[in-house]
Amino acid sequence: MDIPHQNAFSLVVSHQDQVSELPPEGKSLATSDFCPIGMFTVGQHFLGIQGHPEFSRAYSFDLMESRRDRIPPEVISAGQASLSETPDSEEVTRWLLHFIRQAQQPANASTPD
Repeated sequence: MDIPHQNAFSLVVSHQDQVSELPPEGKSLATSDFCPIGMFTVGQHFLGIQGHPEFSRAYSFDLMESRRDRIPPEVISAGQASLSETPDSEEVTRWLLHFIRQAQQPANASTPD
């Protein structure tokens, strides 16, 4: 996958389960301490992403509030505090769209930059 090189990016995350092992022929694209397999591809037609570029900070805050019966208070506090960071949702969405467009191209066609 042709993703512009970027050393770090931020996304809102919310998950109980996560991919813990790359599938055969999987290639890791992003990792974090909390989520060792944050983004990955399998070939040119499958992209897995653990974060949620579609989540707004307000939605994530409310989601955590609604799960107070299942999430320890210190985890909610840390999660809500992390929402002060601006996520790179638009940039990651552009990467996703680029991946989809690239996957739709015939194998011998090149995509414009």
